[in-house]
Amino acid sequence: MILRATSVVMAILAIALLYMGAQLVAAGGSPAYSIIALVLLATAVLLFLKKKSALTLYAVLMWGILIWIVYEVGFDKWQWIPPWRPVRPLGSLAGLALGRSPAVSGAGT
Repeated sequence: MILRATSVVMAILAIALLYMGAQLVAAGGSPAYSIIALVLLATAVLLFLKKKSALTLYAVLMWGILIWIVYEVGFDKWQWIPPWRPVRPLGSLAGLALGRSPAVSGAGT
């Protein structure tokens, strides 16, 4: 139950981020938020399907965001907060939910 709810929230966030990222690209900005949104949406789909690869994809996304942040703003950690804020808590929740899911962990067999 919590796994599906997390994936739905993640998908809604991804769609909103994709919309805003598309607006940013249309205004001549960076396509980074659109790429993040697409990967987040793919993660939400994998999470909904109870695939462990969702966590791997999410980890790759987090590393990609970290590299992008360092490229954009350098090592001023206060400027790291806005790009991290929408995606970091979802990963923690997804990891907890996926790890406890009997369909994935094999606990029910």
